[in-house]
Amino acid sequence: MDLLQMLRALPDSGADGFRNEHKYICSSAELAELQVRLTALLMPDPHSGADGRYRVRSLYFDTYDDRLVRENEDGTSPREKWRIRSYNLDRSYVSLECKMHEGDRVRKQICPIPAVLLDEILLDRYPQIGGQNPPLLNRFLVLHYTQLLHPAVIVDYMRTPFLFPEGNVRVTFDCGIASGAEPACYWDPDTALRPVLPAGAELLEVKFDSFLPDPVFNAIQMRDMQRTSFSKYYLSRRYHL
Repeated sequence: MDLLQMLRALPDSGADGFRNEHKYICSSAELAELQVRLTALLMPDPHSGADGRYRVRSLYFDTYDDRLVRENEDGTSPREKWRIRSYNLDRSYVSLECKMHEGDRVRKQICPIPAVLLDEILLDRYPQIGGQNPPLLNRFLVLHYTQLLHPAVIVDYMRTPFLFPEGNVRVTFDCGIASGAEPACYWDPDTALRPVLPAGAELLEVKFDSFLPDPVFNAIQMRDMQRTSFSKYYLSRRYHL
């Protein structure tokens, strides 16, 4: 199974459809120490590259009045985020995703879309709502036509993922998080991007179903790590508002 097949099959929800998601801002040095700890405890994702990483690029959407970013800033619960995502800038698998937040818990709905559909959206050409579309795509189109849901920002980073079967735990290091203000340049690997965190700061995410096993909890404890509620989308948009 290659990376794209794994991403299609990856379980990302608990029995009620939600998973817990904890985020921490930490230093590059802390991530290096955590990687040593976790390598002995967790399984590296076997579908990552030779260096254990892969590139994530997302195109996030917002309404004409920036409602989604304001809801994140205000801590509104529940709230939704919409994005189109690819991995390693590979056109063979592109997904439309709706991520619902309810406190620290998240639920994702995903449907694959053809890369040419993203190309059309980047040209501000949207398909019609119709029964031949996946339901998630129709929901997205309703928001576009009624609330002018439109591309707002590119978010790009390198992800190092680890897995722990008990509790369906997924720990990820997201490094070099950067944003781009030109959605039309989504497929350009050299498009201008701006770092969204201070130099040397990275993001650790811990996702799990109903419980976080003690060995993982103990392994990720770092003295100066800062828990954050802000998403990569918000951190990226704050520079462009």
